[in-house]
Amino acid sequence: MPIGRKYLFTWVHLSDLHFGHGDPAYQWNQKAVLGHIEQDIARALKEWPELPRPEALIVTGDIAFSGATRDSTEYDQAYQYFTRIQMMLGLAPENLYFVPGNHDVQRGVSQPIVDQVRKDPYALDGLLKVAQNRTDLGL
Repeated sequence: MPIGRKYLFTWVHLSDLHFGHGDPAYQWNQKAVLGHIEQDIARALKEWPELPRPEALIVTGDIAFSGATRDSTEYDQAYQYFTRIQMMLGLAPENLYFVPGNHDVQRGVSQPIVDQVRKDPYALDGLLKVAQNRTDLGL
């Protein structure tokens, strides 16, 4: 059976892109990697028309490098990149799914809440009733 004849759900899955990284000390050229991902998606769409069109873009974990604390443009960079991917794939915005990772947390902001819960796990319900605490935790 040719590829793509029967399928329930198709997607593109990306993970751990760490926008804002780009630190040469880690010996990675993030822009080149991101460019190659875009090129690979464009090539697959062009050269393999028998593949089913993805119905969703799923991004799991570590969208930013530091939760935008090291570089305030981390999420702006991610937004621009994922908008290009979304357009390439012809997806509606509601078909993009993001799951934050540990690098997406601003630890300095949320650490006092985490410390309170570690001391008293029963305090969590009360802490989550406060809107600013939910914001600080990224909820």
